[in-house]
Parts: sequence; C-alpha cells; structure tokens
Amino acid sequence: MPPTQPADPTQQPLLIMDGHRRHITANVIEYCVQHMIELIILPPHTSHVLQPLDVSVFLPLKRALAAETDAASRLDSGRISWIEWTSTYIRVRKQAFRLSDILSSFKASGL
Repeated sequence: MPPTQPADPTQQPLLIMDGHRRHITANVIEYCVQHMIELIILPPHTSHVLQPLDVSVFLPLKRALAAETDAASRLDSGRISWIEWTSTYIRVRKQAFRLSDILSSFKASGL
C-alpha cells in the first residue's frame, strides 16, 4: 500500500476498500492503524451498488486506456515506459471523466 498525504496535514487520509476477504488482511489493518489512515470497509458483494462510477466513468476510462496502450505497444514491441503510460492516462482521463457522466451516474443510482 503506497503512503498517502492528505492535502490538509491536519486531516487523516481515508482508504475505502471493498469487503472481499482477500483484500482485508491483518497487515492492511495494521498498516492503517500505524499510519493513522481511516479505513472504511464496504460490505461484501455490494460495491456494484455503492460505486455507481464503475460503469459510467471507470469502465470508459479502462477501455480508452487499453485502446491507447494497445496501439502504442503495436508500434513498439518493447514495454511502455511509466512516463508514457502516465501521460496516456492523463490524456484519456480528461476524456472519460466528464462531470455530466459523474452526476448522472449518482442520480441514476439514487445516491
């Protein structure tokens, strides 16, 4: 788990995890306690209900990122560098993360 830094140093970071038994381990909980990270564990098998952005935002982001990285890997048989991947992610994120999509997904879910 990478270290986190909240924008306001007086606030504790928040980590929200799904309740899958493989994700919640004693090591994860211990790390959060030691680093003063607030941990919220969602009930198992409910993330599809509680995360309306999965379909409307993250799925298009995942598809756009895959299309871009697949195209880049066809041009060069080597691995995509971290810098190239990051710049690709930033570019496709701007396309996938639209305020109207985010708001409509929460409205459609009733949240």
